[in-house]
Amino acid sequence: PAPGARAGVGRPLCGLSSNVWNTKNNGDCSANLAYLKSLGLAGAGDILCKEYGGHNDPCTIDINNDKGFGLGKSPAECGSSAAPRVFFLWDEPSTHRHRPTHHCSLHGTGGRPRCSVWAASTWRRYADRWSAELALARRRGMRVTSPRFHGGFMMKHFEEFFA
Repeated sequence: PAPGARAGVGRPLCGLSSNVWNTKNNGDCSANLAYLKSLGLAGAGDILCKEYGGHNDPCTIDINNDKGFGLGKSPAECGSSAAPRVFFLWDEPSTHRHRPTHHCSLHGTGGRPRCSVWAASTWRRYADRWSAELALARRRGMRVTSPRFHGGFMMKHFEEFFA
């Protein structure tokens, strides 16, 4: 493929993260993408945008901004014919491990699962619940990200998530 292109995708991909708390909790993706398009930049319509959950963001399930970790959000609500569809899983489950929900522990201590193990089992529950909607969305071109892991044990987190 051409530099910057990924095999099987057919065009280079670019993305940005937006702030869910701006514009009265409606997110900034629409405004940011409209601004980039107004500049006349080639490919601005293909840019992917990630918000951070909440009731106005159907394409992200978030630990902090969604009730019940976002497990009640239907993937069928994500995307439109005007924008690429990407369904974003939790942003850095391990960074939220100190919150009152105590859903996971970075190293699996305190009787809680490691965050990567928590994310894998929680994703399985989500995928089981929404299997028909996920299958239809995938046939329509929606892609799903992994959770965002970081730090010195990043590869171990990915291995555990995809095990």
